[in-house]
Amino acid sequence: MLRLAYGIARLEHRGEGLGLTLGAFFGFQFIVTLHLQELRGWSSLRTAIALSSWAVTPCWHPPSPPPGEPSR
Repeated sequence: MLRLAYGIARLEHRGEGLGLTLGAFFGFQFIVTLHLQELRGWSSLRTAIALSSWAVTPCWHPPSPPPGEPSR
């Protein structure tokens, strides 16, 4: 549960930060998709091709381990 105390957000569980980050990213993608299709007049295929780099980039560049920690 996300607690707000005196304007400072504290996360009680590890997954909350990840959930908030993913939710914000998916919301951003949704707004960009609506913008490109409705205001710019892009087709669904053109929008999908333009945004596919966002899906491929994390696969090519996964996060690296901290210095001194062996990679798996």
